Amino acid sequence: MAHKETTSTHPYKPLLRKVLKWSLRLAALGLILILLLIGSVWAGLFGPLPDYQELNNLTQAKASVVYSADKVVLGKYYLQDRNPLRYDDISPALIHALVATEDARFFEHDGVDYRSLGRVLVKSVILQQNAGGGSTLSMQLAKNIYPRESHGMLTMPVNKIKEVFTAKKLESLYSKEQILEAYLNTVPFGESAFGVESASQRFFSKSAADLEVHEAALLVGLLKATSWYNPVRHPERAITRRNVVLGQMHKYGYLTAEDLAEAKAQHLALQYQKLDAHDGPAPYLRDQVAKQVKEVLADLEKEDGSPYHLNKDGLRIYTTIDSRLQAIAEEAVDQNTIKLQRAFVDAWGREDPLAGAEALVERLTKKSPHYRSYKAQGYDEAAIDSLMQIKTEQEVYAAGRLQVLNLSPVDSIRFYLKRLHTGFVALDPDNGAVRVWVGGVNHRFMPYDRVGYHMKRQAGSTFKPIVYAAALEAGISPCDYIQAEQVSYNDKDGAWSPGNSDGEYEGKYSMEGALANSVNTVSVKVLERTGIAPTIDLAHSLGIEKDIPEVPSIALGTPQVSPLEMATVYCAFANGGYRVDPWFVQRIEDAEGRLLWEYEPERKTPAIREATADMILHMMKSVANEGTARSLRSVYGLRNDLAGKTGTTQSNADGWFMGVMPGLVTATWVGADYPVVHFRTTAEGQGARSALPVFARFVQGINNDSGLRTDYSGRLRSPSEETLRNLDCDMFKEDIGFWTWLFGKKKKQEDPEARDFGEEEQEEKKPGLFKRIFGGKKNKKNG
Repeated sequence: MAHKETTSTHPYKPLLRKVLKWSLRLAALGLILILLLIGSVWAGLFGPLPDYQELNNLTQAKASVVYSADKVVLGKYYLQDRNPLRYDDISPALIHALVATEDARFFEHDGVDYRSLGRVLVKSVILQQNAGGGSTLSMQLAKNIYPRESHGMLTMPVNKIKEVFTAKKLESLYSKEQILEAYLNTVPFGESAFGVESASQRFFSKSAADLEVHEAALLVGLLKATSWYNPVRHPERAITRRNVVLGQMHKYGYLTAEDLAEAKAQHLALQYQKLDAHDGPAPYLRDQVAKQVKEVLADLEKEDGSPYHLNKDGLRIYTTIDSRLQAIAEEAVDQNTIKLQRAFVDAWGREDPLAGAEALVERLTKKSPHYRSYKAQGYDEAAIDSLMQIKTEQEVYAAGRLQVLNLSPVDSIRFYLKRLHTGFVALDPDNGAVRVWVGGVNHRFMPYDRVGYHMKRQAGSTFKPIVYAAALEAGISPCDYIQAEQVSYNDKDGAWSPGNSDGEYEGKYSMEGALANSVNTVSVKVLERTGIAPTIDLAHSLGIEKDIPEVPSIALGTPQVSPLEMATVYCAFANGGYRVDPWFVQRIEDAEGRLLWEYEPERKTPAIREATADMILHMMKSVANEGTARSLRSVYGLRNDLAGKTGTTQSNADGWFMGVMPGLVTATWVGADYPVVHFRTTAEGQGARSALPVFARFVQGINNDSGLRTDYSGRLRSPSEETLRNLDCDMFKEDIGFWTWLFGKKKKQEDPEARDFGEEEQEEKKPGLFKRIFGGKKNKKNG
């Protein structure tokens, strides 16, 4: 009997074959999908890939840098803060840290690390996990140049594939060193700092060429997560990450065990400096520089015909600013403004300096962003008023520092209305070069510039030298004595009786005496003798751009002017009579240092006679030595050769001081944003108390710097012997007779008979017997 042979089949084998078959099918499908995805990216279905020509002409936006005349960086203009370096200028430690941490096989691969990339693609495409990593430095450079785009679920793989193709092209066009150079010049380090040079300057205040090992490791560690490892905000995390980078450097042979231990033992030792639009020296001037540079660039073009861009082309802009003088001036302005603000608050005490300014507060409230936003949302007035009273924490600038206060929008408006401000500018009188420009005390919170031509505030008594210069130009002798008595004039607004701030109206003055003591009544009479029109014409010739009303009150400084205009005017008094126009940009270079534009000094234009300029300067020396600015000597102990003029406007709304020293002419203005807000009394608000201290501290700072002291310790111009003879007269003469001397002087007339401006004066009273024999001097102090 034959036996039938049977075979037994393992029950799991069919299932295993089926699983294997489907696995192979799925793998094949996955591979096909990957290939299709790669092909789609190559074909440009997810956006065009950069071609070789484009990659061969890579240009990145570079920050334009502003320099002082002494080569100090004042600030930058940028879309992204980026300052490129050449490979040879980058610290080797930085290269080693970067390669060891980010791409250990960088010098071996052709732009793609296939082992790491395969891991990332499998996890991203098949497992739908965020794998991260896998990018070589060449791929990261591609990402820096061409930021990633969103493609939904395929965002990660599509961008990785794009970066692979771009990296391969980069590797075929550039050397490894060039790729490292480009990478380190484009990689973001956070805080809008792009490129290792910007990061090195920001965190260590040094060039990337000078980085030590532990500093280089810290910057490379930032690249993993710029906010998380920011050494300013999170120092402990930054140190931990830095040490990881140092460990990688040791692992790959860039550091010995001893070097590793030494580097890990180092503290952070940051020297942080963040130069944004508000930070750094001369921020108000940099606003003006940007405007001028843009105007210049509008007339220039590159070799390929494309325009230059201030924020992209890495320009080098050199200004006339002296960084040493600028630093001294900014410190003087800060110190004085803090002190003055306290005096302002103390003077008003419990009274509100805005008590008479409610209409202004209401007007500004309705112009505010909060009010306009609520209005646009359809709220009625009652609701808006209620919303504008809601208090929130706000960061404000006060008392020389940032503070957080609980303020409503209306509170904030009232707060800043009561802030005092300062504008200070210094020019070289020989050529008009701006050496110092301080437009305010804090650019971030109070960006309005209080130096430039747009500024409009009454000049006060600083206008008087123009009045006297016009008189001298008209042939009036500086030793013609003019009565100080009060006179009432008829003008279009009715009777006008200019008065002296000290209430004194006796005697008569020479021009020097009247200017030194700022005698208002004499200034008006000098203007009356000269004429309004010639005086206005001279003011424009000297540098005042704004219109000046044809009214007698200009003798007391009612014209609206800016500190820059007044500094221009006083340059002519300091340089022998020439008009010079202010300028502050010396030259502009491209990123490679090629000259694009250079300032061409204009010919100096004679504005007044040399003798006139010298006489006015001599008179202003008397202001500093024995007149309204004598505190320069008595309080501040200055022994420099100085000249100047104080100025105070109605209700003490504006304080001025014009200072002249060898090589510099300065203008200082102090006040609130609106004249309705002012000092309570002249004791605090007069220019000699509010503005003069800024100049005094500025000169003290110069004297304390050996280099600057040498540059600015000379002598002011001296008048010729003939001019000195013309000035050889007493500044003041008493004008009383025997009976007045015996019984006392008459009270001034409260309502003197008005006369038309320009009408001849009555014959002067004859001096008394003793004064005719002996004469006399007198120092007085007026506003």
